[in-house]
Amino acid sequence: MEEEFPEVFRFSSPVFPSEDDDVVTSPYNAALAAACLANHASCVLPVENQALAAISNRLDTATAKGVAAANSGLGGPKGGGSKGVAGVAGTAGGGAKAWDAMNGIAANLLLHLTSSVRFQGSLNTDLNDITMNL
Repeated sequence: MEEEFPEVFRFSSPVFPSEDDDVVTSPYNAALAAACLANHASCVLPVENQALAAISNRLDTATAKGVAAANSGLGGPKGGGSKGVAGVAGTAGGGAKAWDAMNGIAANLLLHLTSSVRFQGSLNTDLNDITMNL
């Protein structure tokens, strides 16, 4: 893709494994993937799996306490955030919602990063400016 479209910016948001991942090769795969992404992507924004789970749990806690976190746009699907994110893997009852919430957070990262390019206005910037400021 890089050879066919050299003028297009390639954003990547890989999710890196947490410390307590049960797959032995996860750190090695993440290191090899990061090296390839650094060579072929314009901007790499790594996200740790444990950080996604912590953000999801924090949104659940804030929503349960009645704080206006339900409308923050970070909770993934409608109806709140994740239910039952213990560590990284969700529980059997709420595992799907936990993964949906974490995927929603990662998707919102790229969504909000590129919103200045997609919408007209005084804050409209070029992707060169975004990658330079990062």
